Amino acid sequence: MFPIDGRVDFYFDTDSNENLVRSVWDDYLARRPAEYRDSYGRKPEFHSDEEFLPLQAADFRAWWVRKWALELGPDRISEGAYPFNVGAKKIRHVIMTLHKDQIQPIVAKAVGVAIQEAVQKGAPLVPSSPSSVRFWPRDPL
Repeated sequence: MFPIDGRVDFYFDTDSNENLVRSVWDDYLARRPAEYRDSYGRKPEFHSDEEFLPLQAADFRAWWVRKWALELGPDRISEGAYPFNVGAKKIRHVIMTLHKDQIQPIVAKAVGVAIQEAVQKGAPLVPSSPSSVRFWPRDPL
């Protein structure tokens, strides 16, 4: 998708949890295998998706992929087609689908490691306030 010696910059919508992302970014990079760290570009940037064209394009693409997944099924997403001409150049993409049963063990392992490390550093096991607990909306896919 990008040159092997290329770098990837991350852009987030201002609706994202900017403080959280900024607070964990350096630690996240430090945990990446050394051979991949140079692939990360600048620190994440936060922009309004109303004004920043790359975020508008990403939202647009995500909307279409979700539409195709719901209409065609996850295994046939790549058969979807925009109802307008995108030119002679194909839009390169990677499609990966995971069912919640496949995601849960991965998340559980990652959370387990994070909790173990936090406890080793002296963090309490109980959140300091109910507002620090986040529940994500369920996705129908």
